[in-house]
Amino acid sequence: MERKGIIGLAVLLLLLVVIGAVVYQVVLGDNTKKDDDTSLGEPHTLTEENFVFEYTYKGDNLWSYTVKGNLPTPCYSINTDAVVMESFPEQVIVTSRITPPAKDVMCAQVIQEVNEVGEFNASEKATVSFNVE
Repeated sequence: MERKGIIGLAVLLLLLVVIGAVVYQVVLGDNTKKDDDTSLGEPHTLTEENFVFEYTYKGDNLWSYTVKGNLPTPCYSINTDAVVMESFPEQVIVTSRITPPAKDVMCAQVIQEVNEVGEFNASEKATVSFNVE
């Protein structure tokens, strides 16, 4: 009789664990957005090296993006380019290049905020990635 009770208790505990896992997945599951989820007007965000890249599909194969972050001093510069690869769906690589000042330049140690805005043309199904160099 004791053996049946232990087996029954083990089955009950296993059942509770499975039910708990299903409830957790449904209620508190992964709500993150994938970079190929392109609902019209819904912003998507990627983060790379303390820079935040937010992009939105505007319709008619037009995307807009914003790069936000900080540069160590105002003497640093940033240049952002979007390259659309010829494939279907398109693969878009947005790269922000940070250029340090020349070695002989004196510059105040003040953090410079970055707010780069741009657009690129790609289909609604395009996948977007972000790099900082």
